[in-house]
Amino acid sequence: VPACKSLDVVSVFALDVREAGAVMAAMAGPSSTAPLRHAQPKSAWLGQVGRALRVGVIEDPGLDAELGFDVAYRAAQAQLAAMGVTPVRVAMDDLSAVAHLLYEGPWVAERHAVVADLMTAQPEALDPTVARVISAATAFSAADAFRAQYALAERAERAAALWHEVDVLMLPTAPTCPTLAQVAQDPIGHNSALGRYTNFVNLLGWSALAMPASISASGLPFGVTFIAPGGCDAALVDWGARWQAQAAQAMGVARVPAAAEAPCDAPASAPSLRLAVVGAHLQGMPLHGQLTERGCRWVASTHTAPAYRLYALANTQPPKPGLLRLDEDGVAVAVEVYDMPMAEVGSFLALIPHPLGLGQVELADGAWVHGFICEPQGLSGATDISAWGGWRAYVAHQQEAAHA
Repeated sequence: VPACKSLDVVSVFALDVREAGAVMAAMAGPSSTAPLRHAQPKSAWLGQVGRALRVGVIEDPGLDAELGFDVAYRAAQAQLAAMGVTPVRVAMDDLSAVAHLLYEGPWVAERHAVVADLMTAQPEALDPTVARVISAATAFSAADAFRAQYALAERAERAAALWHEVDVLMLPTAPTCPTLAQVAQDPIGHNSALGRYTNFVNLLGWSALAMPASISASGLPFGVTFIAPGGCDAALVDWGARWQAQAAQAMGVARVPAAAEAPCDAPASAPSLRLAVVGAHLQGMPLHGQLTERGCRWVASTHTAPAYRLYALANTQPPKPGLLRLDEDGVAVAVEVYDMPMAEVGSFLALIPHPLGLGQVELADGAWVHGFICEPQGLSGATDISAWGGWRAYVAHQQEAAHA
């Protein structure tokens, strides 16, 4: 039965990330069976091209020191550093305010709508604590529900600003692990405390992946939850596989060795266009921002098939090259390959000036991708720079000559 029908999400519980990704792909349907490395999350990749992943962590999370959870969280941050990831300190104020809305706000009325008839006909059918929580719904009015929606919208807008600072959050999955006796004494308080770092996720529509981190000094397992914008499930599975491989932990109560291979199936994702760039859109070049602002993801630095010539075009600002395919006397030209969200392709095409355009480019491995090509008449006055093997090498040569 639903709890809060507008917030409920079917969660996947699995021994490792590979299995979780396969289950999500099966749930999403046949359209998401492509390899995960080709999957484009619906909103954005985690991180930007050419920049280390920025992971948000909290300075003083208030974890149970007696259980060793504080030390375990610091160890998880050390694992990030070992993975070449940049930790960024973030504040929890807006997220905590959203989390309080879940249990202290009128969303409990949505739970009441599901079980009201049962509570009237068979009150004994409900656990007493559950009944007490849901009965609080009668204290809220329709006006309270609207006020809470407005408060949530305001907090959600402020919370979304986090994604300008970080690409993903790494928060403790739970701040402590209460005993059964402690839960029996204060079930509502402990239940609320356990969700301190996760209760806001559904209300904000974000995505999350809970992962084992370590066994604490007390012998209890400690986990972290990676939280990203909504629609980033495929990217989280990809990241989770990297985290799992780095940790190299034995899994589950049976201590099964971690799987070495990366996930092969992708959760639901949006289509992307594989694009090869050859000049001003390379990393570090003037137009590279046109790729990053569209959420493009670097795939590979490689070469074309040995069937092209590269020219420095005349009278272009910023300077640009032109790539031309020939039947003979061609060379391999250095390119960078990216995945561009299909929804961004139209706006990108509008920025491409004559005589350049997007066509088909053959890579060194024989694969064909979309890429920059040049109309032959655009080569008037151009300089053949094929001997340099690529635009970056040619630009470096020009800069050295200018300073000589």
